[in-house]
Parts: sequence; structure tokens; C-alpha cells
Amino acid sequence: MLKEKIILIFISIIMPVICFSQQIDESMLQRLQGGRRTLSSSQYPLEDSLELGKKALVEEAETLSTIEKMFNEKYMITPRRIRLELLKDSLKEQVKAESLKIELRGKYLTDTSLQAKYLIPADTTYFHLSKKLSKVKKQLDSISVTLRQFGYDMFQKSLKEMPVFAPVADNYILGPGDELHIDISGELNNSWILNINRDGSIVLPYIGNIKLWGRTYGEGKQIISDEFHKEFSNIEVSVSLGYLKSVSVFVMGEFNKPGVYDIIVPSNPLSPLFEAEGPKKSGSLRKIKYISNNGATDIVDLYKLLIEGKPLPFLQFSSGDMILVPPIGKVVGINGAVNRSGIYELNSAERLSELIEMAGGFLPTAGKKRIQLERISAEGKKIIEDLTFANQNDLERISKSTKLENGDLISVLEIPPYLHNYVEISGNVNSEGTYAFKEGMTVSDLIEEAGGLLAGTYLERAELLRFTGVENPEIIKINLKNLQEESSEENIKLKEWDKLRILKKDDVEEKFFVRVDGEVENPGSFPLNPNMKVEDLVFIARPLISSQGKAELFRIDLDKGIYVQQIDITNKNDLKIELKPDDHIHINEKTAYREIGHVLLTGEFKFPGWYDIIVGTTLGELIDMAGGFTENAYHEAAVFTKKSVKKLQTEALDNLIKETRLRLLAEQRAIMGSISSEEDKLAQMQYIKMQEQQLESIKQIQDPGRVVINLNDPNQLNIPLENGDEINVPRSTGTVQVIGEVYNATGVAYKQRLSLNDYLEIAGGPKPTANIKEIYIRRASGEVEKGNIRSASGKMGSSVKIKPGDTIIVPEKVRIGRSGWEVLAFTADILYKIGLAVAAFAVIVK
Repeated sequence: MLKEKIILIFISIIMPVICFSQQIDESMLQRLQGGRRTLSSSQYPLEDSLELGKKALVEEAETLSTIEKMFNEKYMITPRRIRLELLKDSLKEQVKAESLKIELRGKYLTDTSLQAKYLIPADTTYFHLSKKLSKVKKQLDSISVTLRQFGYDMFQKSLKEMPVFAPVADNYILGPGDELHIDISGELNNSWILNINRDGSIVLPYIGNIKLWGRTYGEGKQIISDEFHKEFSNIEVSVSLGYLKSVSVFVMGEFNKPGVYDIIVPSNPLSPLFEAEGPKKSGSLRKIKYISNNGATDIVDLYKLLIEGKPLPFLQFSSGDMILVPPIGKVVGINGAVNRSGIYELNSAERLSELIEMAGGFLPTAGKKRIQLERISAEGKKIIEDLTFANQNDLERISKSTKLENGDLISVLEIPPYLHNYVEISGNVNSEGTYAFKEGMTVSDLIEEAGGLLAGTYLERAELLRFTGVENPEIIKINLKNLQEESSEENIKLKEWDKLRILKKDDVEEKFFVRVDGEVENPGSFPLNPNMKVEDLVFIARPLISSQGKAELFRIDLDKGIYVQQIDITNKNDLKIELKPDDHIHINEKTAYREIGHVLLTGEFKFPGWYDIIVGTTLGELIDMAGGFTENAYHEAAVFTKKSVKKLQTEALDNLIKETRLRLLAEQRAIMGSISSEEDKLAQMQYIKMQEQQLESIKQIQDPGRVVINLNDPNQLNIPLENGDEINVPRSTGTVQVIGEVYNATGVAYKQRLSLNDYLEIAGGPKPTANIKEIYIRRASGEVEKGNIRSASGKMGSSVKIKPGDTIIVPEKVRIGRSGWEVLAFTADILYKIGLAVAAFAVIVK
């Protein structure tokens, strides 16, 4: 029952409140949950799950073949790669945790002085880990290779019809389906397009039936010409082929879609391959067999086309011909510093140098000319052989003595990915960056290369960072002032990879500020410039017309402490006073302006609007100035807001929220380290998250600055007004709101004779979950009164008087437990009460 209860409360009460309040960063809970290595559906929203599903489908379409798996899973997964993968995962978790700490600190510790109290680590930890993670990722990228079988991707895009570029030879055998174009000029001018019919003949005009089946194209042309010349003299006969007949060819073996395909006779040999969507990766690209219907055999090697660019042999297909792709032969993988890494099929006894040529040759990064050969030995062990060579002749010699075996992996090793022969300069110079290192180069030489020092350089110290073989470099201090005086001790000789850092004065020297406030347009703190005077600060601040010439200069003296000096900002001598660090000038207001204020009257006044007041004006006097109230004014619902009270309440509320957030931060950190159960951790974090939402809701429902007042009380009308006060007198709503744990939360028309119990009954009465001992009434005036719902006779609500505009709030009974569901129940109650307060406030301000 408890779970059902929580779910109902969550749907009906909590969700509207959450929508009403400002929401915190939703990613916070996900980040706290993100520490788990295993993936669960709770960690991904539905949209993300769908995206993962799409990604999985794409990856499934590019599944590695058996041969590719052999190379990528048996050869490429080295102990070093495993170690780097584990280190990368560990660093990612640490970076995630440090990122969360920074986020929480920025969210809750707005006061930097609180950082030391709560021992929040510096951001440098996060950046140090991020830098280390980036380095590990680069190392993984340099050794992580996915080898693919060469040549098979050309068939991924199918073609409907391969174009025939070769002309039709005279030895082409004519047959049913061929189309002949016959043109005659001279004594007879005409042209015809005729198809050889199923009996292998055509019907020529003026001539009659002629058999052509089995004749060559050349013979057919001659026969047609001769027949026309028998009937006509002085004519020219031209015969050409139009559409050609198609034949049925068997495509068999290791094809993706083997079968029988109709192929145009003089087709490109690739036509049937594309029709069948190419060979499988288990099929050969180098020993494709063409078997004619008379038993003749030809071998097609696609590597000739793909690598060498040589044309394929011309094939004239006949019905019953066969294209056969046998299983793939010996394969060898090659990766590293070559132009085209991949898995290549060996046709016969290709040598190592020929394999490198297949892979496009060496890259410039091949460096020291070292090749590593991995293979499975006769004893069934994975072994490595190193092959070194100085030039192409050495490579040919090694190639002759090294026989490539099925399954070998060739790795052409690259030079180390480190930049050599440079030094670096950064900071306050004209052109910072890296420069070529020269033997005998000194600090002065590097500064001169960088265009010299800029103005504002801190001359007392520069830093030379020298690589010593460990992660943290050696720091060598250099006095630039002595260096400028040509001190040989400071002009240190540089070494490869040295980094010179030139500092600014602003980076090192303490910065001082001065402050101005009072009757100025631009109050605040400003940097103390050299020889800065009072007139300079006054000019920046721009005194208002309400300011007087008199001002106070607050100054810190090491002997006297803090003392105040009266100055006149209209006096030239006072304006020339030189400012010192932390000076503070307060410019006073003219007495006449101090006596004037403005108050806003809204609502049911006869003459609402802004009114100017002087010091001492009372509320009653201002009401008289506004002509009093209209006949619809509801005095008891008046909202009196004082600017001074609003400031005090806002400061108190901000302090409460800050302290509560610090407590939540401590709870979050404790939960991350103490709770082992993921279910309990999730419940506790939900509880903390809802408390944060409660804080945001407090901002929404609070009414800062409101003072409860009774306008019918003459004594309260004597309250003196201040600048910025506001008074709103609404009309009577004529209703009473009943909300909370009742069967029908609603508004009820006010009737003077109805009691608290009557209003509860109209709303259906309290539910069994209602806490009838804690019923309270929020008056239209802002006062809150606890409902005395039982009299001495036991009758409910007999001693509480209900007035128009009141809100009756019936809270829920809650038992605070320790389990996950009990924590959520407690949280639901908190947010439930917030919801009641929000609803009550909404009724009041209407």
C-alpha cells in the first residue's frame, strides 16, 4: 500500500510543484549514477536507448569477417593495449568525479571563503587528470588498428547495369535476340532495324528470309551485302549491331547472392560479380574462375585492376557459362607506416617487398626501417621476428629470405611521435611559441628570437622549465634584470625541450583597489592606478544630482588603524588627495532629497497611484491623500510591503538557502562514499534532489517584505512610511479555499454562518490520511492560525471563525522511515506541503 500511495501522491501533487519551481540541473543525478561500470535501462532515457539501438544496427552491418576477427582479436589485443584500456576507464571515472565536485562547488559555494572550510580540492586536480586521460587516449589511438580485407568494399554499392565500352568484334556469334541496323544508299535509299528471331533468321525486304544463327558478325554483314547486290546495282550497304542478346550465366561459389543471371554477351567481367553483390570475404578476389559451356577455363585476378590498374580480360559470355569464386587463399595483414593498411590475399609466392607495394608503399614516418613480423609457429605459439634494413636493396634481400605464411601480420613500425630539436617561450614577449633549437643557444638568444620583452614584464624572476625524464620538470629561476645587465650566470645555455616562461607584473604583484559608494551613478570597487587621486575616483563614480559636496574618506593606517577623514569633493585641494590601497569614499546625500520618498497605492483606493511623501508621513495620512477606499475594498486582505523589511527577509532567506545547500552538499558527498546498495543510493539521491527543488519552491512562494496589518485598527494606521513602500487593497473574493487531504479540494462560496467543520464537510471531509490535529488557516491578511477543530463537546470546528478569502489547509499524516520507499514517502510529504502553500499563495494574490 505504501508504494501505491507514494505513486499517487507523486502524480497528483509533486509533479505540478516540480513544474512550478525552478529545476536544478537534471544531469547531476545521472553523474552520480554514472560511476557504475554496468549499463542499465535506468541510466538511459528512451531516446538514448533508441539511438543506441540505431548505432548497434549500423555496427552489426559492418561486422568483422572471420579472417578480420583473426587479425584484430588475436594479434591486435596486446598486453599493453589491455593495460591502457583499463587505465583509460579508471581515469574517466576519476575525471567524472572531479567534474561533479567542481559543479557542486559552483552551485552551492558561491562564497569563495567557504571553500577552505569544506576542503574542496582545487580545479588543478581535474585538469591534471583530464590531461593524463587525453595522453592515454592518444596512446591507444596510436596502437589501436582495425584491419579490413582489401578490395571487398568495391561491391558495397551495386550497379544495375555495367556499361560495355569494348566494340563488338567481327567474330561475335550472332543469335536470337541480336538487333541489326541495315542502311542502304544509292539506287535504293532505305534503312531497317531487324531482330534475329527464334529460328535464327531475319526477313530482308526485297530479299526474303536469311539464316544468321551461328554465323559471326563479320559473316552476317557480308551475307546481307551480297544478297542486296544481287538485286540492285550501284548501292552501298551498311550493317551494324544494335541491342545485343543476353545469356544466362551461373554465378556460383563464395558469392553474397549466388544464382543465375542474364548477362549481355560481350559484357565486362565485373557485370556478373556486381549482379551477385560481389564475393563474400571468405571468397577469393584473385582466383575467380570463368568456365565456358564448352569447358574452357580462364582466371580473373581483381588485384590487377584494383592495385595495378590493368584492364580485365574481355569475355564473351554464352548461355551456360559459369563464374566461380573459390574459397580465399593465403592472407597476410599489414599495418603501421604504410599508405593502405589491410588484409591482403596472396596469389602465389609474393614476397615481403611486393606486399608493401600492395599496401601503397612506406609512409615518411616509417623512420628507422624496422619491420615486425607476427606469426603462429609450428608449435602453435605466437612469435615475433624483427626485420631491419637500411635501404631498398636490403629490403629485397630480406624479402627473398622471408617466406610469408598464411595468417602473418606485418607491422611497419613508425618513428616515435615526439617533436625534437625545439625550445619554447611563452608569456610577456612579442612572439611566443616554439623555435628551432640550435647548439649553444642561450636564454638571451631565445628572447631575441621571440622579438624581445613587452612592457610590464616582471624582471625579478622568469622560469625555465627543463625536462628531466619525469613528469614534473625542473624549474630554473632567472633574474631578467640581471640578464639585461649581461650577467653570464643568468644567461643559461638551453637544452632541447626547454620552456621559458616570462611573467607579467600583473601575474605576480599584488593588486590594490579603492571603493566608492553613496549618491553616485556607478558605485563599486576599482583598480588603484599609480598616482590615482580622489578626483579620478569621483570622475569614474559620477556623482548624482542628489549628492552633496561633503564626503567621508575611510582609510587604513598601519599605526592608527581605520580612520575617517572629512573631504569636500567640490574643493580642489581635497580632489588632489592621492589615494592609497583600500581607500573608501562615501558621498553623502543632500538633506532635501533624504526627506523625500515615493509610495505606491494600488487596488481599491479612490485615487490609486504613486505619491510623494516626506519623512514622518503615516499610513493613515496617505490613505486620506488617496481619498480613502472604494465601497468594494476588502481591508482584511490588504498587502502592505515595506522595502526595508523585504531586504532583511531576502538576506535571511538567502542565508537559509545557502546553509541548507551546504548541508545537502555534505550529504551528497557522504552518500557517494558510504552507501553500497545502488537502490538505496538512488532513493537517497532522489530525496536530496527533491529537497533542492523544495528550496527553489521556497523562492517562489515566499512573499518578502509583507507586513501583516489591520487597516481597521487606528493605531496601526500611525505606522510611518518609507521610500519604496507599497500598499495593495483588493476586492473581496467572497470565497473560501479548502485544499489538502480532503476528498474534493475546492473553493466554497463564503457564508457567515458556516464553521470550519461545515467547509470541511462541503469539501467531502478529511481523508483517513489527513492529520486533523495540524489543520491551519491562512488568512487573507497573511496571518496563519491553527485550526482548533474540536471543542469541549467534541464537535469539530466549533471555535474557529472563517472569513472571506481564507484558505483552509489539511496536511497529511507522515511516518518517517529509513528504507528507500520511506525516504521517498517523507520527501513526498515535504513537497506536498509545499504544494499546499503554493496553492494558498496563488489564491491570495489573485
